[in-house]
Amino acid sequence: MTPAQEEEIIRCAYACVRKLDWFLDECLGGKGMPQESFRNNAASSAVNHHFDHLQSCVIAQNALDPYKFLCWYGWALLEHIVLSEREMAFKVIKSTLLPLNYILAKEIHRSKKGLPESSLRLLETMLLNEWAGAVKHGIGKNGLYVAFHCAASNGAKK
Repeated sequence: MTPAQEEEIIRCAYACVRKLDWFLDECLGGKGMPQESFRNNAASSAVNHHFDHLQSCVIAQNALDPYKFLCWYGWALLEHIVLSEREMAFKVIKSTLLPLNYILAKEIHRSKKGLPESSLRLLETMLLNEWAGAVKHGIGKNGLYVAFHCAASNGAKK
């Protein structure tokens, strides 16, 4: 990957951050938005994980995969939320799933809904479990990415 391609991925990542921040602000009703430095640290963590992922899985990717980045940014936000802030964690999860599902619906061109509500509720529950330490009944950032990747791949083949 060239430095120009890395720069473009980082630019796209921060565009995704702004969009996810908008969803988060909507979910929070304009109250309690995490500080900008907190969100910037989460974005840096997601970008670093993205580059590590490309290298460790030997993936030649020249553009940002929005599913990967949104999953990893949302999870990076969750990692900085203390257990006593369960409502904030739930809102971060919801604000992560909304744009993911929106992209999925647009990408597969077969519905305006993306995943069914029951699947979204299951993902919410499993993400909350993972965040709270109940990993036997959870799903983390990579599992969330794989769920949306598989749904998009399945939808694209129909």
